[in-house]
Amino acid sequence: MKEEIGESDSESEDMPSHIIKFVANAKHSFNGVSNLAALRLLNDVGIRLVPSLPAGTNRISPGSRLIDCNNLQEIYTGKTLWIYDRQSNKDESVRLVSQQGDVYGTATGDSWRAKASHVAELQFNMSFYNMKIDFGGLDRWDYSERARNLSVVSRS
Repeated sequence: MKEEIGESDSESEDMPSHIIKFVANAKHSFNGVSNLAALRLLNDVGIRLVPSLPAGTNRISPGSRLIDCNNLQEIYTGKTLWIYDRQSNKDESVRLVSQQGDVYGTATGDSWRAKASHVAELQFNMSFYNMKIDFGGLDRWDYSERARNLSVVSRS
């Protein structure tokens, strides 16, 4: 009997506690939430060295901790954020928020819109095959969201 209990305990420890997090009664709290605010609320913050600088590229000036501040970048670890917002109702897409810049010059909190019809496939490939979306090294992120995030950190 003790072995059976011990076995079931070890099996339950291997299972993730949750894959999707629902935040009940928070509709108004999240209305218009920025990528950076969502990352700060639902993930853990950290610092890392910035991605390597491509040959012939100058450092970002003035620096921002979301891109490059003294060769360091603010990053987040935890759940991948898919944000359904007002724009989602218009274009049937969601915002996918990056937890860190992938190539030099991209910012923590950058986002791009994924069509709702592709979300399940993207989530599967990102979770189980460690697929990264980097646009072939090009900077194709939503610039209005980047400007919003950079504005937030410049005030703090």
